[in-house]
Amino acid sequence: MKKFVTAVQDTEGEDEDRGVPIEFDLDGREMKAYRPHEGQLTFMLAALGRGQTDDQRYAAIVNIMMSSLKGDDQDHLESRLLSNSRKERLRLKQLEEIFEYLISEWFADPTQSPSDSAESEPSALQKSPPATT
Repeated sequence: MKKFVTAVQDTEGEDEDRGVPIEFDLDGREMKAYRPHEGQLTFMLAALGRGQTDDQRYAAIVNIMMSSLKGDDQDHLESRLLSNSRKERLRLKQLEEIFEYLISEWFADPTQSPSDSAESEPSALQKSPPATT
């Protein structure tokens, strides 16, 4: 049986090293959204994929946005979504526009340039070029 160890790894400063935040203005309040880590991106792709209802997609957007914000920014977004006042309540269409902006910014600035990535070894399944003599 294959075993997987999921013990906490030594990730010194990883929680604080989420990169440069993407700033956006929500009705005069400057907000900062941090790039999602690979687990959050995996969740995002699964939650926004085919077969999901609109309600499921919006729930995923809220989850992803809340995890990309910190402290007071999380509280502010939550209070805007849950507000009883129609004037203060953030509409889902507005939330979707903010999310689309963040996605475009996150993916416009890749975490690793192609020159930084390690070249992979050729796969044994790849065909070798014909030998020349």
